[in-house]
Amino acid sequence: MSVRDSLIVNQNTGEEAKEIRNDVDKTGKSVDKSISAAKNEILEKVGESDVKSCVKETLNSTVDTEKFMTLDKMVAELWGGRQEYEEPGTYTFKVPESVNNLVITACGAGGGGSGGNSNGYGGAGGSGGMCVKKKILVEPGTVLSIQIGAGGTGGEHGYTAPGRGTDGGSTVISNILSLVGGKGAYTSAESVGEGSGAGGKSHSEGSAGLLGAGGKAGGTADKNGGGGGGSLGDGGNGGVSGSNGNPGTKGSGGGGGGYGAKGGNGGDGYVLIEWGLVAV
Repeated sequence: MSVRDSLIVNQNTGEEAKEIRNDVDKTGKSVDKSISAAKNEILEKVGESDVKSCVKETLNSTVDTEKFMTLDKMVAELWGGRQEYEEPGTYTFKVPESVNNLVITACGAGGGGSGGNSNGYGGAGGSGGMCVKKKILVEPGTVLSIQIGAGGTGGEHGYTAPGRGTDGGSTVISNILSLVGGKGAYTSAESVGEGSGAGGKSHSEGSAGLLGAGGKAGGTADKNGGGGGGSLGDGGNGGVSGSNGNPGTKGSGGGGGGYGAKGGNGGDGYVLIEWGLVAV
């Protein structure tokens, strides 16, 4: 290789190194901005003095031990996380290390609305499933079993009487919570207890649940279906004459079917687990 060629190679290598340094600087600044934004969000939520006290306490408790925690891991654990379960079935959840409190928002499944009959009346709305939002004490590393109930099925229309909707399934979290599903509708409004709303009778609105609104009636005439009871989600609206009731959401009841039509299905059960600052 000639002296000229060597000079060109060295110049190119220097330019590439400069570009790499610029990229590293940009990445570093981006990371610094992200850390600063996260810090400000934490301070806004819980206050600077509380964060300093918590960090100091955690550092002191882990220094010179096998459980020593680096600052990035400490911030991640302080921030916490969340886990949702929305589909019927059986699941497990392992409590993260260093976590002693969970905030659980959960509900049983909603009941199905009843079908309208063929004598001029719409069906009633199903009731919402029992629902709660509460703080639970747990041991780090504990494995929780979770069972999510399925929403009840809306009833068929009947000739002289509406077909009844089926009850919603229960949602169970180990031995911590057992939330009964909502009642399937027939002709009367039924509620199952804490946090749940009752379905409305023919052409009547359902009542509200813990977080969700009651479903609206299909209309004011006898031929319209009643609204489903609320839970964590909104109850299904009742159907107009000849139209099916609407399904519920997150544990709420299905709407009643209009005259000659089917009731709506109840919403499936639901579980949300949160911990750390995310749960504040």
